Amino acid sequence: MEDIFQWCREGNALQVRVWLDDTEHDMNQGDDHGFSPLHWACKEGHIKIVEMLIRRGARINVTNMGDDTPLHLAAAHGHRPIVQLLLQNRVDVNFTNEHGNSPLHYACFWGYSAIAEDLLMAGALVSLANKDGDTPLDKTRGQLVQRLHELATQQGQDLKKIQFKDQSWLGLKTRSRDATLSRHKGININELSLHTRIAVTPSGETWRGRWQKNDIVAKILAVRECTPRIQRDFNEEFPKLRIFSHPNILPVVSSTSK
Repeated sequence: MEDIFQWCREGNALQVRVWLDDTEHDMNQGDDHGFSPLHWACKEGHIKIVEMLIRRGARINVTNMGDDTPLHLAAAHGHRPIVQLLLQNRVDVNFTNEHGNSPLHYACFWGYSAIAEDLLMAGALVSLANKDGDTPLDKTRGQLVQRLHELATQQGQDLKKIQFKDQSWLGLKTRSRDATLSRHKGININELSLHTRIAVTPSGETWRGRWQKNDIVAKILAVRECTPRIQRDFNEEFPKLRIFSHPNILPVVSSTSK
């Protein structure tokens, strides 16, 4: 079985490119722990693969099961060029994981001063507290404490601690861990719970619903007669829609028939 995750860990750019050229493959899928190919490339420091994935449309704020984004991993492992690349692509610099830690928390904890400064200059908040009440400044040692304090002041940051329970100002976070669902090529229509019709067009009806505890949108196509040829052609063509990957476009999960 092809292992895109292993290739991204190892830095096998050729295999990754060949894999991405197959439009049926979902570059935002996650492994058993929710790590996407972009997670692994950022964690292991393979910038060429990171560039390739971003260029092909990988979701830059995708999260693993611990709510870590690729930026968390790049910052925590000291890969400054990758951090800078992610920042250039408008990554969410204050995204917090399940522990309430932002990428800046990890850069400060591990003493990556240059990365910490890059993050701060991109808008990372030094006063954002995690679940333990610690801010990035609390995790900082040595001269970096004063340096970050000065930079934050110059950037006009309010240095009053932002408690973990009071982070509603961040807005709704877009979680992408469910990208693994698109590995299902076909599902049973009886597993869908469709509750609200939101559109009717000559081509069919669009419904909101739930599947495996996930919110979905389903399009029921208006086909007068579903012949074996139509089924075959559709099954060959619909996976190609997965190449469209963007925060404003819902990923194609699967297809079903009745």
